[in-house]
Amino acid sequence: MYAAFILANSRTVTASTAESAVEARLPDTAFAARLTLTITSASGSLTTILQRGRPVIQAGDTTYATGSPTWEDYLSFTTTTTAGTEQKYITLGTTTSYASVIIPTSGTMAGGQWVGPPLGSGPFRLYYLITGASPSFTLSSTAEFEW
Repeated sequence: MYAAFILANSRTVTASTAESAVEARLPDTAFAARLTLTITSASGSLTTILQRGRPVIQAGDTTYATGSPTWEDYLSFTTTTTAGTEQKYITLGTTTSYASVIIPTSGTMAGGQWVGPPLGSGPFRLYYLITGASPSFTLSSTAEFEW
């Protein structure tokens, strides 16, 4: 089975923030993902982070957590200052993980890192970590999942 999501579509970003328009949710745990980030205009420095939501248990929950998710950094694209396209392909069999001891963070992961398997079923969203004088990036991003 295969599903594709648009995580951002011609989005202009000028400050560090989470993508609020799109959250990808899968019907089951994926075994592979191809993530693409395309930047069409760039000013400043940008690290784009894929975040994965973790369930929050509320008082009274017995089987399923019903609280809003806690967002944790999961994978980051290479920090960039220029326009271009980058693609990441990860699978359950991918053995290169850049974080051997995981301390969950939100919006602080350095560029070019990945927490490692499992991929999980989401939800997933983008987070933009931007620095520089008058930074501005126009970008699009897609995620393709297989299971």
